[in-house]
This record gives sequence, C-alpha cells and structure tokens, in this order.
Amino acid sequence: MKRILLAILLFISMGTIFLNRPLSLQADVGELTIIYDNPSSITSISDELTQFETAGWEILRLDRSANDFDTELESIYRVNYGLNDTAYPVLLFAGANVFDDVSDIETRLTNDTLFVGAIEPLIPLKHVVYFFSPTCTFCQSVADDVNSLPSLGVHVTKYDITASTNLRLLDDYRASYFLSQEDLVPLLFVGDDVYRTVEEIEAIIEDQSIISLAEAPLRDIIDSEGFQIEGILGVLYIVFSGFLDGFNPCAIAMLLLFVSLLGFGENRKALIGISLTFIGALFISYFALGTFLFQFLQYLNLASFMNIVSWVMMIFGFFLFILNFWDFLAARQEKYGEIKNQLPRFVKKFNKQIIGFFSNQINQGGKLVYGLTFLLGVIISLTEFLCTGQIYLPVIVALIQFSDTLNLLAILYLVLYNLAFVGPLIIIAILTIRTQSVIGTSNKVRENLHWIKLLNAILFLVIGLYYLWRIL
Repeated sequence: MKRILLAILLFISMGTIFLNRPLSLQADVGELTIIYDNPSSITSISDELTQFETAGWEILRLDRSANDFDTELESIYRVNYGLNDTAYPVLLFAGANVFDDVSDIETRLTNDTLFVGAIEPLIPLKHVVYFFSPTCTFCQSVADDVNSLPSLGVHVTKYDITASTNLRLLDDYRASYFLSQEDLVPLLFVGDDVYRTVEEIEAIIEDQSIISLAEAPLRDIIDSEGFQIEGILGVLYIVFSGFLDGFNPCAIAMLLLFVSLLGFGENRKALIGISLTFIGALFISYFALGTFLFQFLQYLNLASFMNIVSWVMMIFGFFLFILNFWDFLAARQEKYGEIKNQLPRFVKKFNKQIIGFFSNQINQGGKLVYGLTFLLGVIISLTEFLCTGQIYLPVIVALIQFSDTLNLLAILYLVLYNLAFVGPLIIIAILTIRTQSVIGTSNKVRENLHWIKLLNAILFLVIGLYYLWRIL
C-alpha cells in the first residue's frame, strides 16, 4: 500500500513540474534562429534559451560581434521575413514570425504564451546567386529584374566578376553546376538550376516562378582547385620562372658582350661594380615594366574577359612550347643556326651598336660611368623584352587572377620574380670577371643551351595545359 501511495505522489509531482513548463516545451520540439549584437544583448533570456535547447529544440545563434559572423545570412533572413535595414539589437525568428523586442521575447519564453506556431519549421529561406560584369550589355538588360528580387522576398547575392576573387568563385560555381568556361555572365544560380540567358532570367522573375524555385537549396559549392599564385606552390612557380628567365640566352649574351667590351683591367672591383649596376638597371626596369603591365591589363578589365584570355594564353603557351622544343632539338645537335626563338636581327644589331657606344663612353671614365651604365641597362631591358618577357607575361596574367589590385603581396611577388631573374646574371658576371674569360662562360652557356631550351619548353607546355584545363 505504501508503495502505491509513493508512486501516486511521484506521478503527481512529475506532472506538476511538467505542466509548469512553457507550453512549447510540453509540445513537440521546434527550431529558432536568434541574431544579436553581442552576448550581453541576450543575458536576460540566456537561461531560457538553454532550457529550450536542453529540451531538444534546435536553436541557431548568430552573434554579430563574432569574427565569423555571417552578414550575408542575416541579410537572407531579413529579406525572407520582410524586414528592412533597421538596426535591431536582437531578432528572434520562430516559424513564420519574427520578434525584435527582448522584453517581449523573455515573456514568451518564460510564460505559456510562447510563439504560436513556433514548432512549425522556419520559413524556407529563398536565396539565389547572381554573377555579372558592369561592362556586360546582357547583364545591364536584366539588372532591373535582378534588383527587384528582394521585393519578391528572394534574397540575391551579387558577384561582380571584375574582382579576381569573384572570378575564382565563379569557377567554383561552374564546376559545381557542371558548366564550362563558355558559359559567360549573366549567370543566375537558383536551387539546383542555373539560368544563362536574358530570356531565361527575365521569364522566371516576371512570372514570379523564381519565388518557389528559390526555396530549393543551392548546390554545395566545390573548390575547382584552379592553380593560384599563392602559398608555397605560388612562390615556387614565381622563383622557378624568374630563375629560368635569368638563364635566357638573350639576356646572357648582352651581359657578356657588355663585359667583353669593357675589357678586363686590373681593377676587378670597379668592373664588378659596373656590371652589377647594369644588372641592377635590368632589375628595376623589369620590375617597373611588370607593375605597368599589371595595371594596364587591369585597366583593360582583363578579369571580365578571362575566357578569351585563357584561349590566348593557351595558344601562347603551346606555340612557345613548340618553338622551344624545336630549339632544344637544334641545340642538342649543335645546329645553333637553326634556333628560332631569339631576338630579330635588327634588334640584335641595335643592341650591339648601343652597347658598343655606351661601352666606349664608360671606358673613358668620369663621374657619369655608373649613370651611363644604368641608362644602358634600361635601354637593353626594353629591347630584350620580346625575348625575356615570354615567361614574365604569363606570370603577370596569373597575378591579375590572384589579386584585384597591385597590393603589397602582388608587389612582393614581382620583386621576388625579378630577384630570381637577376640571380643567374649576377653569378655569371662575377665568374666571368674573376676568370677573365667571356669565351669560356659563353661556351658553358652554349654547351647547356639545350637544357635551358628544354626547361623553357616544359614550362610553356605546363602553361598551355593549365589554360586548356580552364577552358574545358
């Protein structure tokens, strides 16, 4: 009998505790989303929220003060729940309702008057992604329609592909939706589908079918794993390209000609100083050319035409691969007269004349020795660029895909490339002056010319294959 009475008392006490809980916790569990300025904003309701979570409710907390706060996600919630841009310290989304008053939220959490329908699912978040370019006429045609989407309760995230980061993101979306590089902007990603023409985009917006289509979640976006000039691989690419360019026969030939015309006097330190001044001028000139080309290509809005650029760079890479491989075969057989990839004869003739003229002036001595040497280096860097710029140009194009602007990191990459470029020239100049043998150094370069040409061929083959992969 005592056991029966004890069981009855226990049942009554448990029922009392259960009935004293909020109605929402007596019912099936639901889901809530709360967005707040900082933890102190929800101090008064923190215990209640924890109680709901303990009861099995799913609560998404979004703290605006957190470093990883997703502002885009708040915008999606606001658009889907019809909120404007008013600043609310706290926003609580429950079912089809949204609450912005902390006192009201506390009352509803602690009393039996919690959100009617809170145990219903949250409103499906309608979200689409749109890629465009300001210079694209088709994008301009659908601009008004796309801008009207928030009024339909559809949040749209827009990406301007003239920014290189957005262009890389577009590659990820293309890979995720099985598109090719031929699929150009405007591109509207809605649920599991993508709309690629003005007619398609206008149709689903004007008939408002996009409202229901946008309820479907977007695909998970994969990393297209395109090579970028960043990280250890990027640094290795920069250093290897610059170092290989430094062994360019055009640059070495002009350096050796300059040293030979100066002659080998007793003052080796002065000769080394003049040679390093010449090489320093090459470094500064090539760095300046790199920054100019970077900014010029960005001024042309190169990022908006990356599909065309990919074709051009692919053809450029394969053409120079064939040319350098031909030269490799010719140099291997010591048929140096059949080498194709070299400066035109009139440029080589001009270089010899200008080097001869400056060398005569420098040999006369005077205060302008180093100034004349530096000026000669600048002139030679410009005339040689047809030859040495073949590796430099793809590096600059790759840098543009990596960086929106000529920022500090892009500048450091250009400095690194040009340091690697002048490294071999410095070594060759010092060894030539110390051994007093231009012919000996020239013969060494010629004996290994086929390896230099082969490495150039491999590099250009990799460049051609990379841009072919981007196109496909």
